[in-house]
Amino acid sequence: HHIKLGHRWLYALAGAASATAVFWLWTDPANFAEMRDQGYAIASFVAPVALGALMGFAYHLRAGYSAAGDDPHALRSLFASRDEAAGHQSRYASHRRQARPGQASDSGLATGTAGGVSPDNAHADTGTAEYFSGPLRVRTSFGTMIVVAIAGTILFHFAMLFMFFASWLRPRQPGAITDPNSFSQAIERNFSPFSGVAGLSDLIDVFAATGAGAIIWAALFAIPFAAIIYVCHMVARAMDKTSYMAYGVAGLVVPPILGLLLFFVFFFVGLQMAFPCAIAMLLYRNYAGLEPKPVAEDVHVDDRRNLVGAGHERRRFGRVIASQ
Repeated sequence: HHIKLGHRWLYALAGAASATAVFWLWTDPANFAEMRDQGYAIASFVAPVALGALMGFAYHLRAGYSAAGDDPHALRSLFASRDEAAGHQSRYASHRRQARPGQASDSGLATGTAGGVSPDNAHADTGTAEYFSGPLRVRTSFGTMIVVAIAGTILFHFAMLFMFFASWLRPRQPGAITDPNSFSQAIERNFSPFSGVAGLSDLIDVFAATGAGAIIWAALFAIPFAAIIYVCHMVARAMDKTSYMAYGVAGLVVPPILGLLLFFVFFFVGLQMAFPCAIAMLLYRNYAGLEPKPVAEDVHVDDRRNLVGAGHERRRFGRVIASQ
C-alpha cells in the first residue's frame, strides 16, 4: 500500500512471502534438518506459500477501495437540483406553447445531462464520484475462479474434519498432562478461549497433518474445478441471477447434472463435488463483484437497405428488375 502497488497478484506474492517467513521462523531447526534428510524440505513450503498467496489475493479483492469522494448528500443534491431544473424547463416550455400556439417548443431545453445525470437516470456524476443504477451482472474472472476453487476445496476439507473430530473437544480435566514442546498445546495454553478445552491439540494436529495434502490436492485439480465453477457461473448468468442464494444453489445443482450428462458414473462424482462447489460459488459471488450488462453489439453495414425491421415489408417483397 505504501509503495503504491495495488495489483492483486502483488498482494498474493506478499502474502506468500509473509506466510513463508512465519513458517520458517516458527519451525524448529531440528524439524527442518529431519525434513531435509528425508527429502521433502522444499515440499514442506507448499502449504504456507499457497495459503499465504490465497489470503493475499483474497484480501486485495475484498479490502475495498478508498471512500474519498463518495458523498451521499452530494448525490441526493444532484438529483434534487436536476429535478428542480427540469421543473423550470417544463414551465418555460408551457409558457412558450401558450404564447405561440401551433409552434413547436425549443427542443434543446429539456435535453442533455443536466447536473451530471444521464437522461435515463442510470448514471450520475457528482464531480468527485460516479454512480450507476442500470442493469448489472456478476463479473467473469478466471483468476478468481481458480482461487475460489482452491479455497472452496480447502474450506470443505477442514469443515468435514471438524465435523468428524469435534467430539474430541471436551472440558480439560484438572492436572492433565501437556507437552511443553507441542505447538498445538501451546495454542491451548496461550490463547484464553482454548485454555480449558482438551482435545484441541489433537484436532490441530489432524488439521496440520492433512492440511498440506488438502492444499496440494486442491491445487492439482484447481483448473478442472474452476471449469465447473465457470459452467455454474454461466448458468446463473443465463438465468439473470446475481444473488448469493442463486449462486449457492447453482453450485449444489449443476455438478450432479453435469455428471448425468457426461456419464451416469460421474453422477456420484458430481454429488461429491456439490458442497465444495457451493462453497466456491458463494466465494466467487462475493469476490467477483458486479459489472454493467453490455450494450448491443456493433453492427457492420455494407448495404444500408438492410437497416429495416424484422416485420418490414421489404423483407417480404423483392424488388422487380426488368430483364433486357
